[in-house]
Amino acid sequence: MTITRKYFEDILNLIKDICERGTASIIVYFELLHKLNNLLKEIKQYNLFKLELDDSFYDILENKSESEITLKRIEILAKLSLSLMKTSFETDYHSDNEPNYFINLNKSLISLPYQEFIEIYKQIKLNSEDSFIIQKHIGQFPIYKNISNETEFLLYKELITADKTRITKTSKLAKIPNEFVDKITDFFKSKIDEYKNYIFQNYPSIKSEFKYFDNTTRIYFKNFRDNGAHMRIYHYKNPIDEHQLFVYPYSLDFTPYEFENIELTEQNIVGGLSTYMRLYEDFEIRGNLFFSEHKIHSELINIYISNAEELERESFLKFLLKCRGYYLNYFNKKEDNRCDFTAKFNDEITKFIFVKGELKNIENIKRKLEEFEDNERVTFVSTYRVYSDFHKALEKENINFISIYSLSTEYLNNNNSIILHWYIQNELKHFKINKSDSKIKSESLIEKLRNCKLGIKGWAEYESICEEILKFLLEDYFRKYTSKSQSYSENGIFRRDLIINNNYKDINSFWGDIKNDFNSNIVLIDFKNYAEELEQNELLIPTKYMNNTIGNVVIVISRKGVNKNAVTLQKKFLREGKLIISLSDEDLIEMLREKGMNNDVLYMLDNKKFLLYENE
Repeated sequence: MTITRKYFEDILNLIKDICERGTASIIVYFELLHKLNNLLKEIKQYNLFKLELDDSFYDILENKSESEITLKRIEILAKLSLSLMKTSFETDYHSDNEPNYFINLNKSLISLPYQEFIEIYKQIKLNSEDSFIIQKHIGQFPIYKNISNETEFLLYKELITADKTRITKTSKLAKIPNEFVDKITDFFKSKIDEYKNYIFQNYPSIKSEFKYFDNTTRIYFKNFRDNGAHMRIYHYKNPIDEHQLFVYPYSLDFTPYEFENIELTEQNIVGGLSTYMRLYEDFEIRGNLFFSEHKIHSELINIYISNAEELERESFLKFLLKCRGYYLNYFNKKEDNRCDFTAKFNDEITKFIFVKGELKNIENIKRKLEEFEDNERVTFVSTYRVYSDFHKALEKENINFISIYSLSTEYLNNNNSIILHWYIQNELKHFKINKSDSKIKSESLIEKLRNCKLGIKGWAEYESICEEILKFLLEDYFRKYTSKSQSYSENGIFRRDLIINNNYKDINSFWGDIKNDFNSNIVLIDFKNYAEELEQNELLIPTKYMNNTIGNVVIVISRKGVNKNAVTLQKKFLREGKLIISLSDEDLIEMLREKGMNNDVLYMLDNKKFLLYENE
């Protein structure tokens, strides 16, 4: 079996032993905790899958005190059960022969005394009631929906004990045919060699920044069947063995997270790609997916723009305008100090203003325009990507705007990327790569977010990734970043996905404003891993968490943002003194890019708030 499955089932087996053997033998009980502690540390050491267990959990495992053993045992089992559910209970089921790990878990928990079982049951239900696997389990065992007394517990115990659903996996991994492994190996080796040669000849000073250059590439296939499989390409910065390219010769049967290690290595994955493919198709057709000159130039542009200093990006943008036909600085007189530069195109003069600093705020852009006459042509330009709401808002206000990425994309899409190649190649002699920790962290989080599955099967992973993103983006704006996930309101009815204490550093910041305007002592965060834009109903739920004590602000984070009807609801609540801010994946990625360049990210939240007022 896949090594991650072995470790996962080892945890379940230890849960079973802890439940069945109880605390009758103190020595045996502490031995089991010791085994569990070592197993969890190995999983963490080898980056096999994420278990959301804090330091206090490990303190319990290592504590040899015999006082309150029962309470500690309940806490251990509850936290571990919830963590396993978030990790991989939302698995893909391809046949009835696949293990049902939630039944596996519950067959262990029913061996506990009723009072211990019911405490853990309540925590599982409260924290994961909207989980696909819980709903599936209730469909199979309706009584699980509400176990409220010992009689119902005994009936459930009888039903689940009699169930014959497979709960473990012992079969060997399916061997992938040698001819196919050889075909894939030869294809990728040939393409990577071509790719490396091109990069070494043209961009030797930044060669290590390209995906396939210095990295070790390992290729895996999951659920190999019907001549098709999910192919996963993992990149490691340093070799984990003698192979720089390795195709794993067995079909994986278990992967808790798509981009956690499959094998026992302490190295972290630095990048990857997941795609479905047919095993016997002509791989030359797919070559352009990974290694074409066009793809290399696309990588080159991203590397250059994301690492360049501001003046370098500005020069590049001006070069792109010249390629478009603009004539810059065409007259010999003092430049207009209201703008950054002027240009002429088809006898029309344009004033260009860089969007940076305070001008990242839409309200400030509108004020800036008041300095110009109606007959003057003004265009705002950005040397970084901008999120769609910002761009749409400027279009709605008839404000001319272009960005360095949109200009670059024109040449990529028109197969004229060689122009960009020539320019950047010439600039590399004095170009330095940004190696800041912020940039490395932001790129890692963007990769995780992009590879997270949409919908029910990725709900737990999405929440985990977004919590990590928010802490990285926002912690510097608070005196102390304090958050709590899966929190309950005082009456225990409503669950908040995440709450953040609004102990802001700067009273004039976004956080200071919402504390003053909306009494926001706590920032409520709601995560929705939906594949489509959110409807009104999805925004109604988190508004129930608002009250005069914690405040009236909620940030809803979703994959695609909200639709027009939901925006109407946002405006309605704003008139009632309640602020709902929607952030999509695209918004989070833009904030991460800004953070990677050590720029302020709060302007995006300010703009979101401003647009709700502006569009009233």
